[in-house]
Amino acid sequence: MPLGLKTGALRAPYSNSTASWVIQSFIDELAHAAGKDPLQFRLDMLATTPLLEAAGNNRMPPGLNPARMSGVLKLVAEKSGWGNRQLPKGTALGVAFHFSHRGYFAEVAEVSVAANKKSK
Repeated sequence: MPLGLKTGALRAPYSNSTASWVIQSFIDELAHAAGKDPLQFRLDMLATTPLLEAAGNNRMPPGLNPARMSGVLKLVAEKSGWGNRQLPKGTALGVAFHFSHRGYFAEVAEVSVAANKKSK
């Protein structure tokens, strides 16, 4: 299936685009349906996630450590001022996280929507 996005020299472009958009958007929908803050919803999920260990051989990389992922999410929340600052009308913060290639990644995006309904 064609990706439809220019990936350039990204490492693992399919993993990156799927993690950052599809999975995280779905988690946002779940948080919205549950009436929870998107960041807190992710932290709550991780609090009940067991440590995913390697498949039992030295060639397999270690699995996700939920406590470490929570720490990364808390760090980006702190650095972005998540929940601690007043945002202008039409502006919101979005959060995403991913575990890939033995790395822990999280980001917060500040997004604004103009009067013409275009994002800035």
